[in-house]
Amino acid sequence: MQGERPMNPQGHSGVWEASFVSLPTLPDLESPFYLVDLAARPDALRRLYEQDPNPRCRLIYNGTPHEGAREAGPLLVEPVSADAQTLFREGLQAGWAVAAAGPSLTLDDADAHFRQLAEVGAPEGPVLFRFAAPDVLGSMGESFTHTQCRQLLGPLTALTGTLDGQAWQCHQPAPHKPEKDEPFTLTENNLRHVAQVRRQRLADSLARHYELPQMTVSTWFDQCHALGAPHEQALVEGSRALARQGLDGPLTPDQLDRIAGQGRDWSARLAALNEWPQGARETA
Repeated sequence: MQGERPMNPQGHSGVWEASFVSLPTLPDLESPFYLVDLAARPDALRRLYEQDPNPRCRLIYNGTPHEGAREAGPLLVEPVSADAQTLFREGLQAGWAVAAAGPSLTLDDADAHFRQLAEVGAPEGPVLFRFAAPDVLGSMGESFTHTQCRQLLGPLTALTGTLDGQAWQCHQPAPHKPEKDEPFTLTENNLRHVAQVRRQRLADSLARHYELPQMTVSTWFDQCHALGAPHEQALVEGSRALARQGLDGPLTPDQLDRIAGQGRDWSARLAALNEWPQGARETA
């Protein structure tokens, strides 16, 4: 996988390789399985039993070292009743379910494949991979290489979901049987990309809430980071402080210097942002 270029989410040309693409709308899906991240949607299993008294499903962590967390892990479902199919189709549209499809795919085959993805390699060591969360795959997918897409899909031909209303799909023309020496591994590029997308989504959400240009909030994030904001929540707190004070544009270099002069740590500078504009004016 070293040196392989990420996929272009706008499509492909020439030979169709395994790829991740954004779609204008959700495609028609024939009898798909569904994945649900129970950590994010803990009521999914209860709602499944309400629709299917004898459901066909698997808790992916069963039989793995993570069995103790099985009810907060990925759930694989093969809907039987029409009501259950409707429930998970609506979950796909609403962004809490991922559709999984493949020719002649059985529930046991899908379960075995996804168990292999429960824990994957990463730059800092093995991590639990939340492949059943549509926002995780949707945020990370554009950074996947051809090889990663093949490894992720295995016996499947498609994984489909939505992120903030935007449909996406990881697909390949035919099932792929991964070799034992090529396990799916997350790279620095994958982790960096998902962090960038998550940060952009936070900025988009704040911009909508305060009716501000997205670029303004993104710039505030950069400026709060420069002021020492230690994590994403701190970026949000700093930007909310500026929005509540009625600002509608970036801080000037002089204003940044004045805020920085309030103290060396982020808490003092956040207090100055919350007192804006008085705190900035009082600092020489």
